[in-house]
Amino acid sequence: MLSLSTVTAERIGYYLSIAQEDYYTKGLEPPGTWFGPGAERLGLRGEVAQDQFRPLLAGFSPDGHGPLVQNAGHTNRQCGWDLTFSAPKSVSVLWALGPPEVRSAIEAAHRQAVEACLAYVQQHCAATRRGPRGTSREPALLAFALFDHGTSRAQDPLLHTHATLLNLGLRQDGTTGTIESRPIFRAKMLIGHRYQMELAAGLRHRLPLTLEPERVGFHVVGVPHELCRVFSQRRQAIERHLQKRGLQGALAAKAATLATRPKKIAVSREELQAQWEERAAAWGWSAEHARRLIQPGAQHQASGTEHRFVTEIRQAIAALPEGQRSPRRVLREVTQLAVRHGTDAQTVLNALQTVCHQDA
Repeated sequence: MLSLSTVTAERIGYYLSIAQEDYYTKGLEPPGTWFGPGAERLGLRGEVAQDQFRPLLAGFSPDGHGPLVQNAGHTNRQCGWDLTFSAPKSVSVLWALGPPEVRSAIEAAHRQAVEACLAYVQQHCAATRRGPRGTSREPALLAFALFDHGTSRAQDPLLHTHATLLNLGLRQDGTTGTIESRPIFRAKMLIGHRYQMELAAGLRHRLPLTLEPERVGFHVVGVPHELCRVFSQRRQAIERHLQKRGLQGALAAKAATLATRPKKIAVSREELQAQWEERAAAWGWSAEHARRLIQPGAQHQASGTEHRFVTEIRQAIAALPEGQRSPRRVLREVTQLAVRHGTDAQTVLNALQTVCHQDA
């Protein structure tokens, strides 16, 4: 749902490639857009232009004329971080095969969820340091370049957004400095679960849909699990790699992801759409089946209030064996409650904080 990686000087080429103009004028993906108060302060609005993106990644001003951080241009510089938000596979399949109005609603729900998470990062994790050995910690305004993509490297449907956080923060006095990344990495799990909650609430409100929680993420009821498997070629390749070598665990899966990663091939969205529809038809599924999942004229109303969730969260925690009441497990239970009720993340997390405070 959320992956977080460092953008180094060696990897700048990849991010520049997705910001180049012909990447989207040829129908491959839409252009990137600027987001965040730091971007606004730098005068960055609308589409991400490569001639601005390149110097910013290197630590210079958008015009490339002046350094904004002390190590601007250094070959070993940490240029930023890539927060990649990926929709559950069933959501991506529904997006790929659904009629235009369904596609638009899913895109809007996804984008709203991403922006809500980035606003959380800005509010709770944005800081820069200065002074002798960075002893002075100050709040900072952040700048993100957002790239919305719809395919995996295997050319399967995969709705996701690369939110590239530039490693430069704007302080209140107008000066700039590098970002302190530790708070962002510490909050990774919470940000990922927040995305799930916001996306689920948005989907149920806009379409609406019936969603069921899973161990990781959630599933759109009515989208065949077998069809999701067909459109998960990358996952299958990783699983075969692990099985062949008798490996398991998160670290082994991460290594397998890199080992099995194919070179990304440029295929227009029109060609991909035809391929997706053909493969889905072989499984007896089409846009008409996607349309049937939506109840005409229905509008979902969130069924949970903060007071109700205080009770339900306490019950869910009490149902867990004492040895399994870790923050990770509790957050997963809370996310599943939010998915079931279609309630936004802030309402649920406020309730969780209330429970933690009362039980402290």
